[in-house]
Order: sequence, then structure tokens, then C-alpha cells
Amino acid sequence: MSSMLHPVGPERRTTYWRRRLVVVLVLIALVVAITVLVRSLGSDADAQPKGQGVIDPAAVSPTVTGTPPPSSAPATPSPSTSTQTGAATATPSTSVACSPAQLSVTAATDVPVYGPNANPQLKVIVQNTAGAGCETRVGAGTRTFVVRDASGAQVYSSADCAPSTAATTVGLLAKDQEQGDDSDTTVMTQKWSRERSAPGCPTGLPAVEEGVYTLTGTWNDVPLTPVSFSLTG
Repeated sequence: MSSMLHPVGPERRTTYWRRRLVVVLVLIALVVAITVLVRSLGSDADAQPKGQGVIDPAAVSPTVTGTPPPSSAPATPSPSTSTQTGAATATPSTSVACSPAQLSVTAATDVPVYGPNANPQLKVIVQNTAGAGCETRVGAGTRTFVVRDASGAQVYSSADCAPSTAATTVGLLAKDQEQGDDSDTTVMTQKWSRERSAPGCPTGLPAVEEGVYTLTGTWNDVPLTPVSFSLTG
């Protein structure tokens, strides 16, 4: 140890200190070089190829593979229910003449009882009872009203005075159908003034008395189903 601190030899002491200083510097340089080399190798081992990075699995969103789902855009609409229903309920053709078998023909009045100053409204109701529409002739020239008293005697007929030949053709829809003003039924109406009538239309006949009367008659030669009504006062 003393020889290290106090060099012994033929050379001067400064010469020996210089030599030791050089050795120390060389050792230091070697240590620094080795350290730099080790760090450089470590950095190269940790480095990734250019353009690539470390992928964090948690940051990657899941990817659905397979055939993509069909477009959510609505398909071409099929005909709407309302359109189909409208086509199904369109007014059926009524160009075919009604047969007597498919028609219900009845007599009627607007009310069953008439007071002293009320004149009866006599009606013929024609209804199509078939499943298909048809057309028929209506009007004053196609119907006749007949009123009979309780004994069955005729007291009034619309054919006695000023018989009419007026008639027109109307269409009747199938049974239970309605389209606006059209339906399966047509009604013909006439007011009766309570005056008696007779063939040839004589004047001065007395008015009918109060009591029960029956309305009957014909429509296109079809007998009407009779209906009763009452006159009071």
C-alpha cells in the first residue's frame, strides 16, 4: 500500500504518478465505453420496428365478423290495407236487372198513429236481399197504394185519381251494403190527405173516420206486404 502512495524506483516520483494517472484514465474510458455499449444494446433490443407500436388489448374495440346485417331501409310497401279494402268494397255493378225473387217489397208508414191534423205518409220499401247488386224501375208509375178500413173495404187507391206513368231506373247495392247515398234499399213515398177515393175520381166523397186502417198495394205488379196504422180525432 505504501508503494502505491509512495512510488519507489529510479524514475522521478512525478513520472510514476503520470503513469498511474494514464492507467486510471484508460480504465475509466473502458468503463464508460462498456457502459455505453451495454445501454446501446439494451435500447436496440427494446426498440420496435418502424411504423409499429404496442397494441393495448383493452383499447381495441371488438370486431364482428361474418355477413353484414341486412339494410334497415324499409322494403317497398305492399298495397295498404285501406287500398285493398277499398277495392273490395267498391260499389258493385248494378247493371243487371233485379229479379223478383231477390227483392223484399213491403208497405210502411212513417208513424203507426196519426193525430187529428196529421196526414199519413204511405211508403213502398224495396230491398235487395241478394249478395250482388242489381237495378230496378221505381216511381209513381210503378206502384199503387191501397188503404182499407177495419172491415177490409177499400177507402182509397192512388190509381183512382191522376194515375202517373213516371218511372226511373235505380241501382241497388248488395244486401247490407252502403256507399254514400247508395244502399240496398229504395223508398217511394206519397202523402194521403185522408180523403176517400173511387174509380173515375168522383168529387165530394167524405173523409174517412178515425180508426185502424191497413195499407197495401202493388209495386211492378208485386203485392205489398200490408201494414196497419191508426187515425185519431
